[in-house]
Amino acid sequence: MKSKTYHTGLLSLLVLSLLFPAGGTVFAQESTPAGRIAGFCSRVDEIAQRAARGVEKREQKLREKKALIQERRAARRARQDEKLTARRAAADARRAERYARLEAKAKTDVQKEAVAAFRTRVEDAVAARRAAVDAAIAAYRQGIDDLVGERFEKIQDALRALRTAADAAMEDLRTACAEGKDRAKIREALRATLRTALEEFRASLKGLRESGREAHRALREAQKAKVDAAIAAFKEEVRAASEDLRAAFQEA
Repeated sequence: MKSKTYHTGLLSLLVLSLLFPAGGTVFAQESTPAGRIAGFCSRVDEIAQRAARGVEKREQKLREKKALIQERRAARRARQDEKLTARRAAADARRAERYARLEAKAKTDVQKEAVAAFRTRVEDAVAARRAAVDAAIAAYRQGIDDLVGERFEKIQDALRALRTAADAAMEDLRTACAEGKDRAKIREALRATLRTALEEFRASLKGLRESGREAHRALREAQKAKVDAAIAAFKEEVRAASEDLRAAFQEA
């Protein structure tokens, strides 16, 4: 999601619509100071509606973007799960072939019992590793879901805050127009209000990007640590089982 799209569009919408409506022709049509103020002020409601529609449009785009991201994420996870299932099936087949070779090699009862014990230990280790990996994947995915959901909520909050600031600016504009204030002062007040609101909006999005990257990195690292630990435990158990099997064949 590119936050630049939001604040650039809102900047052009709010500032240009509020300060230079209808291609700047309003001010040119009125030659006197009072006429210029009246021409500008007569468009307050129209400008406010345009600004509100612009924010609403971006809120709708945000909802559509969220739905699209969720759809793509679900499809990507489905592909990942399919590949993982295929890899595990292939690994199961390879282990079955190995067990068959060991069973064919075993001649004595001691060797046969050792092969059976080895097979049980390895299968238990595989099950434990897969359970740990699945749990790590599930935790990572849930963390991503929570992170993305929270980010969208905060972007919506930022948009609402910007809309509130724009509404407040329009109320200030109505008051200034009713009081017959100088046009230059009215425009400068609007600029100051909108500039502050837009700066706060941009700062909110920047903060979300930075915190999102850090949170995503933490989730990846946590998942990797869990998977690495599961693999290490699996390898150690298989190593120990292999040593016991080798010893049984040597003794026989």
